Amino acid sequence: MDIVLVSFEGRNEEIMELVDSIGFRVLKEFQQKRSKGDPRFFVGRGKMEEVKEFVKENEVDIVVFDGELSASQHYHLESAIGIRCTDRIGMILDLFATRAHTKESKLQVELARIEYELPLLREWISKRKVDERPGFLAGGEYRVDTYYEHARKRKKRMNQELKKIAKERELRRELRRESGFVLVSIVGYANAGKSSLLNALSGEDILVEDRLFSTLSTTTRRFQDSKKKILLTDTVGFIENLPVRLIEPFRSTLEEVFLSDIILLLLDGSDPTEDFERKLTVALNILLPETQPDNIIPVINKIDLISAKETVIKEDIIQGSDLHHGASSISIKEDNGLHDLVERVYRLSLPPLSLKIKVPMEDGISSLLSWLHENSVVESVSYGETVRITLRCDEATVKNITEKVDHLGGNTDIDAI
Repeated sequence: MDIVLVSFEGRNEEIMELVDSIGFRVLKEFQQKRSKGDPRFFVGRGKMEEVKEFVKENEVDIVVFDGELSASQHYHLESAIGIRCTDRIGMILDLFATRAHTKESKLQVELARIEYELPLLREWISKRKVDERPGFLAGGEYRVDTYYEHARKRKKRMNQELKKIAKERELRRELRRESGFVLVSIVGYANAGKSSLLNALSGEDILVEDRLFSTLSTTTRRFQDSKKKILLTDTVGFIENLPVRLIEPFRSTLEEVFLSDIILLLLDGSDPTEDFERKLTVALNILLPETQPDNIIPVINKIDLISAKETVIKEDIIQGSDLHHGASSISIKEDNGLHDLVERVYRLSLPPLSLKIKVPMEDGISSLLSWLHENSVVESVSYGETVRITLRCDEATVKNITEKVDHLGGNTDIDAI
């Protein structure tokens, strides 16, 4: 599609990346000097007239505004210019639509789209333009009021379907935990390298693309060469300044993160320091109300692109944040620092209790050891007149271990880590 882009001077990098990721072609960019939008047209009336004149003389499909349009501004712009007008959030939703491949992600994107469009529809209805078809309906043949009622009913059905999918996800998560798996989520901004990190830690190949939001649904893989059952999940990238009503459809995906045992917060070390600090703050605002700082390992990626001094500066930023763990600085591209990160994940995933077991050398020892390896983390076994076992486990397993050891005439010492 051919578009006209309207932006403010000196801050169009993100919107240009969105446009490029969707595959739109920019015929012309108009830049507004003022830093604040006009209450009626977002840009000044003179700039709006320039855009209108260009649209009249050229074949333009969409006018994209770099910012967030109010419902009233959206109405006045489409009425004046005469074609579909959209903003940064509309572009993000357009991009999401191209990335949604699972049933859940498609429902989430459609629900977010409806949440975005309902205030616009209400504005058209309030202006009594129900017989007109605004450009943002993108080819639909409904009257505005008919489409509004259809959207409200569709929203209710989609919420019910998403609740059902969320329950199924919760059941899978509980079954994994009952099977002894530790759940690790990889989170961060788009293009920080989340999918690449998942590949590096799992030893498997999934889609890795240098474009925004190539991952929209969650992907789960098993930790490679792990002494323990660890599952890794890659999730959708964080987005700045997305209205709460548009975040809500993705709540079940975020819950996958919040309910993880460990969260790897991946940050792009090549970002300018100011951007790095801002993205860290936004990420913590999303994570810390819902999860504990002890569960989060901050990871700085792409250190191959910055100096050692810059790496230290960014490690210090994390050190001064509300996180309890220092950063792991890595380069996925050069396989630098990944071994240390694996060890950190493994150590943090260990169960909270340390047990020392002494059991007589009897017939049942082989069966006991087999069971312990299946249900705990066995750290050492030594043989002599007695068998000495050191292991780690959770509280729920201690009772079963103690009963089995007592049955063989042994004893158990328990220490909290």
